[in-house]
Amino acid sequence: MVRPEFEKKDFDGLFDYIREMGVAIPLVSIQTPLPGTELWRMNKDKLLTEDFRLFDLSHAVAETRLPRDEFYRQYVRFGEVQNQSVRRWFTPFRILRDWDFYRRLVPRVPEFMKRRAAFRAVVFNPKSYLRDEEGIIPRQAREEVAAK
Repeated sequence: MVRPEFEKKDFDGLFDYIREMGVAIPLVSIQTPLPGTELWRMNKDKLLTEDFRLFDLSHAVAETRLPRDEFYRQYVRFGEVQNQSVRRWFTPFRILRDWDFYRRLVPRVPEFMKRRAAFRAVVFNPKSYLRDEEGIIPRQAREEVAAK
């Protein structure tokens, strides 16, 4: 889980840890103070918005230590880690060992790749997160955070 106070070295450490653990399909979320939780009560005054459209564990609703564009640029790097993990599923040894599974998978690959490309174009694009914030997180708050 990525916390708003993460710096580049923290992202590097998290992604190195995920690689070392050998997680099959790593999913990385952003720490989000959800309403009704202790984290919400502790951080309510630090939130940049209370618009629940951004409370999806993929957007930073609190101030970030890094400028927001850099924060999201670091965050989407988990796609690289995910790719490395998924590649382990397609080794010659694994394909031969689970031949029946991979044989049934082949006809579905083109549609999967098409959907994957559309998904990745949004989820691993830092600009998509900034675009989502427009009109929800006041521009002044986003610029003040970036200036710190």
